[in-house]
Amino acid sequence: MNTRDDDLTEQEGVRKMGNLGKNVFCQNKRKESVLLDRRGTFSISQDLLQSNPEGVVEVLRDVLVVAVENDFMTRSMIYRGYSNRFDLLGLAESTPTYNVQVQESNDAITVTWRREKEYSERDVKSMLEEINKKMSFQTNYIISTATIMNSDTLVLKLGALLRCDDIERLRNDLQSQCPNLKVMILPYAVDIANDTQ
Repeated sequence: MNTRDDDLTEQEGVRKMGNLGKNVFCQNKRKESVLLDRRGTFSISQDLLQSNPEGVVEVLRDVLVVAVENDFMTRSMIYRGYSNRFDLLGLAESTPTYNVQVQESNDAITVTWRREKEYSERDVKSMLEEINKKMSFQTNYIISTATIMNSDTLVLKLGALLRCDDIERLRNDLQSQCPNLKVMILPYAVDIANDTQ
């Protein structure tokens, strides 16, 4: 007889995953949802990682409901997870995909997850820096503002005149780096009234 994770007692949760399991178990019990239902981070101590890496993988599987492609715990491994709530409904086509990455800090391993279509301002800055290296003009001068809307749309407002083919090139470069990101480019607006004075 299989026992569902949400039916585990606190003692069983602790036995299965240690103190981290206790903390996460209590958190899940209070919120009645899995961690992947929202963005966030949690930390795993280096001691736990070094002493019981298999246990850390189990934490990722059980708590984050993560599909782990292989069992080797590496700092750069990217885990693809999904929301257990949608999965239980059997709506495979509606199941949201998450990117979960494990990164090392001084004394802990930090696991960060977010929806695949969510992008931060830092992501945009990194993308623009990469594009800067490829393009003949400097995007930090050409682009007046860069804003993320609805977590999946990048709105760029140009700060100078650009040829149509350069605008298209900029759009294509951004789109190729993040295919799930919608790119909207607002053209540079010349103030004719002030320009003629």
